[in-house]
Amino acid sequence: MINDGSWSRTIRDNELVSSPGGDKYRADREYNYVRKQYVIIETGCSFPSTGSSNSFNNTVIQAIDSGKVVFIEERFLRPVLPTHKVMVNMTQSGGLICGEIVEISDELYKQIKK
Repeated sequence: MINDGSWSRTIRDNELVSSPGGDKYRADREYNYVRKQYVIIETGCSFPSTGSSNSFNNTVIQAIDSGKVVFIEERFLRPVLPTHKVMVNMTQSGGLICGEIVEISDELYKQIKK
């Protein structure tokens, strides 16, 4: 996820242009803004200056939902922790196990696993 997209760049009309915010939010069904998730395409790059003379975009990422490509400094990214699907309210009838599947955070999963 993008932590700070103020110095990011994107391609518009075949040009590398400033992309404030890096397009880091999307609206959910209730119109709340949640951070977009990106896939890392390439690291160790060197693209034009991002604001200071000693700074450059060194990572290429792509939005999972829109496919938008963003050029950004690695230090402005934050990893997305995994989530886990678990079954709760389980019942068993013969050999069939039923229940509700919910998604929980990695932190909660590790606590439960202990």
